[in-house]
Order: sequence, then structure tokens, then C-alpha cells
Amino acid sequence: MVEFTFIDTKEEFNKLIEEIKNEPALAIDLECENNLHHYGVYITLIQISTTTKNYVLDILKVKEIRPLLEILENRNIQKIIHDISFDLRVLNYQFNISAKNIFDTQLAAKFLDKESLGLTYLLEEYFKIKKERKYQRVDWTIRPLTSDMLEYASNDTAHLFNLKEKLIGELKEQNKLQYLIEELHHIDTLEFPYHVQQFFEVKGARALEPKQLNILKVLYKKRDDLSKELNLPNFKIFSNKQLISFSQRPPYNWSTLRSIHPIIRKQAKEFAQIVNQAKDTELILEKQPRKKFSEQQKQEIDTLTQTRDKASEKVNLQAHMIASTLQIRNFILTKDKNLFRDWQKKLLEIN
Repeated sequence: MVEFTFIDTKEEFNKLIEEIKNEPALAIDLECENNLHHYGVYITLIQISTTTKNYVLDILKVKEIRPLLEILENRNIQKIIHDISFDLRVLNYQFNISAKNIFDTQLAAKFLDKESLGLTYLLEEYFKIKKERKYQRVDWTIRPLTSDMLEYASNDTAHLFNLKEKLIGELKEQNKLQYLIEELHHIDTLEFPYHVQQFFEVKGARALEPKQLNILKVLYKKRDDLSKELNLPNFKIFSNKQLISFSQRPPYNWSTLRSIHPIIRKQAKEFAQIVNQAKDTELILEKQPRKKFSEQQKQEIDTLTQTRDKASEKVNLQAHMIASTLQIRNFILTKDKNLFRDWQKKLLEIN
């Protein structure tokens, strides 16, 4: 059982900051609402561990956390996180910050070519710790939180220091630690904006005719407005699959529909009205121009791709980790060596 301190008052938060502000490294994880139970994307808990203590901070109760955000931005304090892809984006989205000096244990596992990269699998592999999967999709906005939920949350950071050391040890054995170090330095130069889906990004949207696409646009906005009003995720109003279907063949009578939220039937006349108005306008999406390569450039792409694939087999690392297809194509177009880190250039034989 992991011991932890639960923090849900300003006084406890201030004490936490005093305890961690001079730590050289912290393990960090977030629990969020991500349009699964309610409307929107926001952080509900922040888990923090030092080498000796574990904390779970309730930021729905302690809402002013600027001192902690400053610690996350402090380059002198390393933040150990498993899978930065979402966490850094939601921190940026909610608090407009860029966390710095990151050690991503999932990225380290990728360089070891692990078959399973999830924290649950790695904790079981290295420490025989089995995490409860039933809390992976739980509603983290409910209060009070159960002791089991809090323990589950604290487990996400309690073992990250030990996991980091295990991964570093294996990377040294495989002569790949420098790869990771360079990538982590590169991460510090990046921004992590959170992307909010647009109507034309819904699966099936680009196959619609111009009038259907305009219907999709107005229905997408109307659904989002209702979701916000009712504090429900979009799919609980109606699904994306239904959204595309309604755009292709608008219902004759919205009041008779099933498998949708009841508010649609109550607002049937309004839905019919906005769809009829949308039918009068055609919407055409602007197509992105495709990059054209000369025959010589195509040959250069093939040659560099073959070099990458040979290096992949040699160092036991998936090819896309050495260089993505997009990186290779952009390099052939621009000849900009800064698209790659030094370890990549060495493997790709770029001088």
C-alpha cells in the first residue's frame, strides 16, 4: 500500500510547496476530465512524489496553485512524467504554462523498444505491481473521492523514480542513453498546444457534399452549445456517427428520434430550422497543397529511408523513432540538418 498525503486546503497546499520547492526532482501525474463524463477538458488532481513522500492535490478545491505552476516551469527541478503528450498540453491549455526539464519514462521505454508502453504494464514488468484498471475511466470530478481512488492516483507517481532508474540502466547497457538525453533536451524547446477538434475533423466530414458540410457545421456548434449548457460530453447529446448521418440525411421529424439526448426532441423545431437554413449555403473546405518532389528528390527519400531502416535493425529501434517519414521528406525539401538531433544524424549518416 502506498502512503500519501491528500491536500485539499490552502493551508495544506502552502505546506506542500515549502516541502517540495527545493527538491531536485519531482514525479508528476494528472487526473483529468476529458469530455468523458462532463463538458470540457480540465485537471482535477495533481499527483506529486519526491523520493520519500507522495501527495495528491485536489485542485477542484485548491484552485489557486500558482506556486506549483512556477515549480513546473522551473528548469532547475526535473519533472518525471509518464507520457507527456496529453499532460503538457492540458497544463498549457488550462494554465498557459510550459513545463520544463522533463524526463518522460514512456519515451525512455520507447527507446528500449518495449512492446507495451503503458505505466500499468511497466510497473508490473519491473516491480510486479498490479494497478486496478477499473479506475482508468472513472469520473475524477466526484467528491468525496474514495480512499481506493486516491491510492490508485498516488500509485501513478510513487514508483516513477525507481522506474526512471531501471530504464536508464537498460539504456546504458544498450548504448541508447544519449538518444534519450538529446530528445529530452529537444522537448524543452517545444510548445505543447492543446488541440480542440473542429467540425471538419470529424471522421467522415471530408466525404460530405458542400451543403451537407454546412449542415454538419451548424449541428456541430449546436451540439457543443447544448453540451456546455448541460455539462455533458458531446457524445451524450448525439454521437459523431449520428452527426454525420444527420448531415447527410437530415431527420424529417427531430421530435421522433431515438438514441439521442431528450433535449433534441424538446428543441425539434429549432433543429429543423437551423438545418433548413444551412441547406441554402454550400461550404467547401480548402485543400492543402501537396508537396511535389522531383524524381531526384524521390530517389533521395528512398535512399535515406533505406539507411534509416538498416539502422533500425542494427540498434534494435523502430524506424519511426529514428526518423519519421515526414522528417525525411522535409529534410529532402529543405536540407535543414536541424530537423534531426545529433544521434539521428549519426544513424542516418548525415554529415
